[in-house]
Amino acid sequence: MTDHLYNFLQVQDFKKCFFTGAGVSDEEKMPVFPSWIIDRYQLRGKYIAMLGGNRIKYEELCVPCSTAAIEQILILENDIKSAFEGGFESVKKLEEKRLFLWMGKILLSILFHDILYGRQQAALRNKTFDLSPLLTRKFTDLHFMVQSLFQPVEWSAVPWSIRVVKVNYSKDLFHFRDETKNLNFSLGMNGFGIVACLQDEGANNEYQQPTMQKINDHFLHPIQFEELCARFLYSNYLLKEKKGWEVVNANGKFIMKPKSSEPAQFRDWEDKMFGSVLAEYWKPWGIEAKDIYTFPDSPISFLINETTNEFIHPDEIGLQS
Repeated sequence: MTDHLYNFLQVQDFKKCFFTGAGVSDEEKMPVFPSWIIDRYQLRGKYIAMLGGNRIKYEELCVPCSTAAIEQILILENDIKSAFEGGFESVKKLEEKRLFLWMGKILLSILFHDILYGRQQAALRNKTFDLSPLLTRKFTDLHFMVQSLFQPVEWSAVPWSIRVVKVNYSKDLFHFRDETKNLNFSLGMNGFGIVACLQDEGANNEYQQPTMQKINDHFLHPIQFEELCARFLYSNYLLKEKKGWEVVNANGKFIMKPKSSEPAQFRDWEDKMFGSVLAEYWKPWGIEAKDIYTFPDSPISFLINETTNEFIHPDEIGLQS
């Protein structure tokens, strides 16, 4: 037990435990992606593209982690593995907090490598590497929350928006996408998909509720899931920044509270910009931005029928899944 939470972004010590700040040996490391995912989806030897344009092999993407912290993370990993291998119904039953902590752990661990690479590249140019105050605050808030795996950390409001949907994949593939600036996360595998915004205080859940009500408990075609992910990512981009969280030490327990109680505000939705975002998600089907949006029409959608405003059944889509 300590009287404070570990602030990695303040010290940026890459040789201590990333999650707790404890001293570690060179052998004490935690893989970002668990071995069961790497082996099941044959990712060993394959590369993941990083924010700075560099690439790292999946199995080499690790962070320094103390033995004590590894023990707690493995408990979480086992919960996630059991749920993910059970498919949609098992994932839906999993406590959202567990999903949040697992996704947060992955995003932050990837960020660890992005910052390390950025510092190395800056040093080669005799420059310093600095994150903006906004990004530093957002990443620090999430890092504090993930420390609830190791210390008594609680929060007085839900920090995230998380949705789990059924996805009818023709093959059991690992579809992972993250966006660190606004802490977006999406994952599809084994008949389910997860889309999440990890620091929006639930705002996107409410914003996207009309779409989610139409989806209900339908299976989605993969292109529909990708559209759903694009909608969440774009609305999270439109969300006006809040003031973050404050930490109060209450008799050995850390309570995180939003610094503002003001309702969420979103900037205006722009169809052209959303079409560009959607084109990135629809690349596997060869659909380009010019095919998605042409003024004055609305962007095409495989989720919602523009005429009836109802959910489009996957059988009507006729594209490879």
